Amino acid sequence: RAARLEEWAEDLERAVAGGAPRDPRLAALGDTVARRRLDPDLFRRLVEANRMDQRTDRWATYEDLVHYCAHSATPVGRMVLGVLGYHDEWRGGLSDATCEGLQLVNFWQDVRRDLDERGRIYLPAEDMTRFGVEERDLHAAPAAPQVRRLIEFEVERARERLHAGAPLARLVPRRAGAYLRMFTAGGLAIADAIAARGYDTVSGRPAPGRRGRARITARTLAAMLRGRA
Repeated sequence: RAARLEEWAEDLERAVAGGAPRDPRLAALGDTVARRRLDPDLFRRLVEANRMDQRTDRWATYEDLVHYCAHSATPVGRMVLGVLGYHDEWRGGLSDATCEGLQLVNFWQDVRRDLDERGRIYLPAEDMTRFGVEERDLHAAPAAPQVRRLIEFEVERARERLHAGAPLARLVPRRAGAYLRMFTAGGLAIADAIAARGYDTVSGRPAPGRRGRARITARTLAAMLRGRA
């Protein structure tokens, strides 16, 4: 996998340099990068995120985890802004907050699944120590009180990032703004679902469900209609 990733990275460099990549999809990407003036480093950061995935399964600090998000999540939001024609740091910062919040809340939603299926713990080691949580506690269902307190702490961090990025929806075209509102509302709904389970994501994976998603859609559309009026 590592060798295939490096081949892809080399082909990406050919594409963004205006050369002739082997993969026709990257040829199309190179054209979009040029026409939309996208920063090639955004794509390099995604490649590096995949390298990180192959060598890292624990994070020492929250700052380390945010650094990972800066490679695996925030480049995507900035790519979208670039396609829409926005390259300013103001919108970029709001996009970063949204993407970080979405990725973080998904980490806290999948604490047990990430550990069981991928051997990963995204909960920062410093926070686990602070709340008195050990790795074996993440295997024990229902979640112990200290695990619930830790996950509550992390969920509130994700909420803060989602709220911080929410104004971006008013600074892009209406259709893009609608998608952004849906993403933010969806992330907050996951946070609410985790809270409703008492912050126990060891016993199961909290999710808004079909009805919850329908409510998110209805509320987003209603908010847009109010804004139009």
